[in-house]
Amino acid sequence: MNLATQPDPGGASAADRDGVDRQSAPETSPAAAPSKRHAQRVAAPRLQVSVVKKTLFGAREIAFCDLLDLSRGGVCLASPWLVAKLDQKVDMEFYHAHQTFHARGGVIRVASPDPDPLYGITFIFAPPELDRLIDLFLLERPTTQVNESVNGAPAEKRQSGNRLATADAQIHVKRTGSSGPFVHCEVDNISPGGLGFYCPSRLATKAPFGVSVQISDSAKAGVITGTVHYMGKRLDQYYYGMEFELVSPELARLLDRLDLSDQQSVAA
Repeated sequence: MNLATQPDPGGASAADRDGVDRQSAPETSPAAAPSKRHAQRVAAPRLQVSVVKKTLFGAREIAFCDLLDLSRGGVCLASPWLVAKLDQKVDMEFYHAHQTFHARGGVIRVASPDPDPLYGITFIFAPPELDRLIDLFLLERPTTQVNESVNGAPAEKRQSGNRLATADAQIHVKRTGSSGPFVHCEVDNISPGGLGFYCPSRLATKAPFGVSVQISDSAKAGVITGTVHYMGKRLDQYYYGMEFELVSPELARLLDRLDLSDQQSVAA
């Protein structure tokens, strides 16, 4: 099924993207508009997280943070070492049972130190393995605790958009500057900020790298540009996490339709 002509996703699951709602008058990104939909959050003591930065010489700097809670939409972190600003993009690594999961997000809340600064980070993309792990943590928690944060406050958060799971959605991708044809790929999840997709081909030797995307094979299809910040092997395919740079009007209209359909399915 082509992403450009995909019908109402119906029961497709949504990954609400959220931040932090504290009593300490946090700064709030303009992108984080109020919403009536509240993501289920959970504390995950068995999960560790770090924010990864790359220096000018290509070395990695890792800042481990305290993971206060998380959902499929994002995380709440506390750290005396992480100095992040609103709307800043961050690369994260999650560690669990000798496995590492890579994700990218944007800072939408910054709260005053208590005792350490708190950061609400919404996912731009996250691998399906991390989504399944979050679902497992949610199932393990008693239902009376799922919708509470670690300090017992109601888990009401603002959102900057929804990361939506897709079924049989297809796109066409090639690396920026490549003279080769577009490669047929399958979308795993999509949001206003980016998407995760599977591809049979190795598009590059390492990330980050630029890509061009078409959501249909029509000659008139608009081209979406972005940067792949994560790539990994998944059995016989490669998984890529992409952040949008230029979004075509065609995709913007599609995202609006998908989000509206998802809100209607949740309301029902």
